[in-house]
Amino acid sequence: MPTDVGIVGAGYVGLPLAVEFGRAGRTVVCIEADGRRVEAIGRGESYVENVYGASTSPLHAGSPTDRFIASWHVASPHVARRVEAGAIVARDAGIGAAPAVLPTLPDGAFRGPGEPELDHDAPRLRVEIPADFLRMLGAAPDLALAWRYASRRVFHTYFARGYRVVDVDAERGRERPSYLLARREPIAAR
Repeated sequence: MPTDVGIVGAGYVGLPLAVEFGRAGRTVVCIEADGRRVEAIGRGESYVENVYGASTSPLHAGSPTDRFIASWHVASPHVARRVEAGAIVARDAGIGAAPAVLPTLPDGAFRGPGEPELDHDAPRLRVEIPADFLRMLGAAPDLALAWRYASRRVFHTYFARGYRVVDVDAERGRERPSYLLARREPIAAR
């Protein structure tokens, strides 16, 4: 099948653009020179550091703008269950039992990041995150920056070990929301 769309760069602009063209039925070739990014996309995860660069926007308040590039396979059973549930709900009761690899500690009006635990090998792990990061950015920017750097270490470490983000437990008002990481099973050669 001939290619009818070519995109140079599979970063925070190119990759989502390629996905949207693919969903529209176009045949897309995405060219990326960064081998680490190609490997991350091949594993099904992408974590991009400081997507928007230096920003004085009140939304970012000088903090790095790290982002996940997430994809939901719309026809997958997991997505179908989530849509049918009508709300974001944890996948099963075992999520709460997953070890927290970025524990939180009381730090004034907020909770601060504890020391990242980078040696776990459980099938599923939790990464606790601040409940009100935007408020923290305004009131305690140094603490927000500490969170960004601690979570960056955790995501880079566990993504390199084959984990990916598969869920979020972040109901409104929840004191200690978290991402759920799961180890990806190796894909058999085709």
